[in-house]
Amino acid sequence: MVSISDIRKWNADQLEQARSEVQRELQVLTSEGDEFAGTKISEGDWTGKSSASAMAAHDKLLQQGDRHAAGLAAIVKGLAQASDAVRPLPRQINEAEELGRKYGFQVGENGDVTDTFAGKPLPPDIHPEDRERAKQEITAKLEQVVRTATDIDADLAGVFGKAGAGQYGVGQTGNLTTAAAAGTAAMALTTPDPPAGGTAAQNAAWWGTLSKAEQGAAIGATPDKIGNLNGVPAVARSQANMNRIPAMRARLMQRLKNSGSVDEIKSIEAKLKSLDKIKETMHRGNRSLLVLDDTHPRMEAAIGIGDVDGAKNVNVFTPGFTTTVDGSIKGYDSAMADLLQKENYLNRVHGGGSNAAVTWIGYQAPQADEVASSQSVALPQAAQHGGNKLAGFLSGVGVAHEANNAPLHLTALGHSYGSTTTGEALGHNTPANDAVLFGSPGEGWNKPHVNGGHIYSEQAATDYVPAAGHTSDLFHLPTSPGGPLGPDTYSDPNIQHMSTNIKANPEGGDPLAPAFGHSEYLNNGTTSQYNMAAVGSGHSELVKPETEGDRMLRDASYFTPGFMFGTPK
Repeated sequence: MVSISDIRKWNADQLEQARSEVQRELQVLTSEGDEFAGTKISEGDWTGKSSASAMAAHDKLLQQGDRHAAGLAAIVKGLAQASDAVRPLPRQINEAEELGRKYGFQVGENGDVTDTFAGKPLPPDIHPEDRERAKQEITAKLEQVVRTATDIDADLAGVFGKAGAGQYGVGQTGNLTTAAAAGTAAMALTTPDPPAGGTAAQNAAWWGTLSKAEQGAAIGATPDKIGNLNGVPAVARSQANMNRIPAMRARLMQRLKNSGSVDEIKSIEAKLKSLDKIKETMHRGNRSLLVLDDTHPRMEAAIGIGDVDGAKNVNVFTPGFTTTVDGSIKGYDSAMADLLQKENYLNRVHGGGSNAAVTWIGYQAPQADEVASSQSVALPQAAQHGGNKLAGFLSGVGVAHEANNAPLHLTALGHSYGSTTTGEALGHNTPANDAVLFGSPGEGWNKPHVNGGHIYSEQAATDYVPAAGHTSDLFHLPTSPGGPLGPDTYSDPNIQHMSTNIKANPEGGDPLAPAFGHSEYLNNGTTSQYNMAAVGSGHSELVKPETEGDRMLRDASYFTPGFMFGTPK
């Protein structure tokens, strides 16, 4: 296995120079060889023992020329591919070193990583969890550079070995140009597969070590390996996932044709409809398809708006109970577009960077017909599984920004059961800086936390989902141990509560509308939407906190006849 110190000495330009020299020799060989092939003596021109000997020698030389021409052509191809494949490796080492300098690590000559802050306090602008993720990214980059370099070295050595052993060629004696073409067509360097079960950092490191040609080939030839890999750039994931749709649709149509089960037919038809809704949503423009997975009972997908890898402020929204791709993706994408419009306005008025948003339906949200199963909305299993996947997605957003050297303010938004899923995700080490849990039946059991910002909650006046999840919330008991979906967001002292009922528009213009029921938080022009936009755009100073009037209105609504239905009074 090669080492980082070995790789530092590699020179892609020297490989290219060698390729050029071998290419010139190949041209001479094929030109002279083809001319020599045309001098073959026929039996009628010359007879006798010397004639047979001359013809045998002629054939032998052409056979050797066939192997030499094919071998040289394979070497030319191998050197060209190696030159391209080697070029990203020094960049990855440099990126690891730059990331190390940013977070207080030094990369040694042979790739050892030293903590330059050991025994010293961290600077106030470096969060410990950000630093831990940075170290993981540095390590992933260096390890992947070694793996990729070892693969390149082994492949190129194999080409030289086969050429030296005369294992290339077509076995004919008539045309060296044909033999060279066969050598060019032979397999030379292979592209290493992404790491099995890789983290976002490992996936990003793998992608970063591929040449542009290898990346393009992977997107076109093996899109199933690319589309759902956290850490791979959004543009590449989207292209890969869009490339996957025709084959996915064809497989589903074939399954539908062969299916005899009513439930299976319904599932396949919903997945086909999901592909239709994804296509319609993507046609809105400025979208990226970041998740596409038909291997579960229901389709999973995520669609981004804007530059998810480069925008300063990125919002990732996770919806909840009864969410499906076929029934929800277009509507929630519209809600995210409205939210971004509000965020863009706030940044024009108050300053700030660009904004992007993702509707993430990357888990099996509980459905109404699953209340008696382990996937029940009353149980945490779906949220825990979904939270693990969401954490990986959020990490991928952070890794992509680090690769682009782009600042990131990441906000996780979760509604209803999606807030529980979001809370479970935030119990991991993610790059999320803020979070908003709205209409939450519980924050999950994984102790959600964010880096540098706040977790906020919103509960509309007649949204009874939080109360149904937590009896204590009905009476506002501050020491609730939590219901089946985790602690009550209103009893967690680490969560700040935002208003859903401030009518005066802080920006002037039309008054804000209150959000009443469980499904109104994202409605355009509401107080709850304004507050989410303030958080998501990086303007937490604009957040309107919950007032005593908000609490009184909600308390009063608990004891109205519509208590269990969530309808506005």
